[in-house]
Amino acid sequence: MQFSPDFFEPPPLSPDLEWMLQSNQVNDSDLAVQLAQDYASRLQILALFVLGDEDWARRATAAALQHIVRQRSQFWGQVPLRIWVYTQAVSVLQRQMTLGWRLSRWMDRRKWKPPSRGKLSNLRLALLQLEPRLILAVSLVYGHEFPETEASQVLGLSEQEFLDTL
Repeated sequence: MQFSPDFFEPPPLSPDLEWMLQSNQVNDSDLAVQLAQDYASRLQILALFVLGDEDWARRATAAALQHIVRQRSQFWGQVPLRIWVYTQAVSVLQRQMTLGWRLSRWMDRRKWKPPSRGKLSNLRLALLQLEPRLILAVSLVYGHEFPETEASQVLGLSEQEFLDTL
């Protein structure tokens, strides 16, 4: 998988996305298209880091976007938009981490031997060995460049609990 050099830059968000979430004048399909343009690729990378499987990540990303559209009435602008979107996505990801996923992850860890080459292979093995909450914390802070205070809000932890997780 190739990443563009500007992947880790904050997303070029549409100035209308916040208004679209709060407006009853925008239909769900238009909102879903805008959310997909602004967030889908980053949420899929987050899901891939957490779930470790491209199919699971695609399904989780689609479920997260659908969940965000369904929960649009809960967004009132009290928290920054990015934190709210990631909080909703993380809640969906945590529901995706079912017993079946945990079993497949455990089996994958036992079977998968990283080749001696490749930073991506070493990263995947390291992520497989982490606990799911730690994967989320690492991915948000280092992969998505969230400040630790915002990442703790996304995960629903106090700042101290978050720092203890890292």
